[in-house]
Amino acid sequence: MDAYTPVRRVGSGTYGDVLHAVDTKGDFVAIKIMNSHTLCVSDPLQLPEVATLRRLPPHPNIIRLIRVVVTRDHTHLIFEYAGGGTLLNFLRSSGPLKEHMLRNIAFRILQGLYHIHTNSVIHRDLKLENILLTSETGDANGDIVGVKIADFGLSRAQGSRQNTDYVSTRWYRAPELLLHYSGYGPPIDIWAAGCCFAELLTGDPLFPGDTEIQQLQLICAFLKPLKPDACKGAMHALPRFITENMTVSDADIYTLAEAREALRRELGCSHVLADLLAHMLAWNPEDRITAQRALMHQFFAI
Repeated sequence: MDAYTPVRRVGSGTYGDVLHAVDTKGDFVAIKIMNSHTLCVSDPLQLPEVATLRRLPPHPNIIRLIRVVVTRDHTHLIFEYAGGGTLLNFLRSSGPLKEHMLRNIAFRILQGLYHIHTNSVIHRDLKLENILLTSETGDANGDIVGVKIADFGLSRAQGSRQNTDYVSTRWYRAPELLLHYSGYGPPIDIWAAGCCFAELLTGDPLFPGDTEIQQLQLICAFLKPLKPDACKGAMHALPRFITENMTVSDADIYTLAEAREALRRELGCSHVLADLLAHMLAWNPEDRITAQRALMHQFFAI
């Protein structure tokens, strides 16, 4: 690790610390330092984050893993440095985004997700804290240009037998995860991205549940529940949840049109953006828009 000079600590977590450092060429890097003795695998190269980023082809909207350095007690993941910090910190300092700025950021996030999903990977923990900006300021038009999806520590290959029940932070967790459906796939990332886009518009989480039950209750209250005969596959457990935890009338039934209107009203956004979000936040993962189709949505043609 003599090739890197620490500048400052920029973050920490259960895994260890993240340092801002400079290499011998004068280039900035970010170094994630983990205790080798507490890793979930014996070979650091088999860590989900490392394995995923090594298999993914380079992409401008995915954080780049430069190298892995293993010492006696620690494993160091050397990443490209994103000097703008997290999208969450940007939101906190700058306030809610206007639609034109959200359009720019959302397009880049969806480009990153399309790349991930095309290469048979599910991120599984998309949230504002895990999206990095390369600069604190925008271009001449004020648009954020450099957006990087980061933190692949919970990522999995699509169809992996290692799909776990607990994935993603609760506020961004798709209904199929809250219903403990093990056959989930890329649509969970689309749901999380939709929650992120809504949060960027208002400054507040769309579904800030304190528990899994409350999380589903908030989603039901906002989107309205699916009709029982539509609750198949990933949604088969929803009717029982509603019976045990909610009181609903026959009028409280989900439709895409009503979800779109609820989003437009709650977020104060345009009809075209509300339509994109309604398709990203569809109850059934089979009905949820893909990253590829989302990139072709009318919202990005304006």
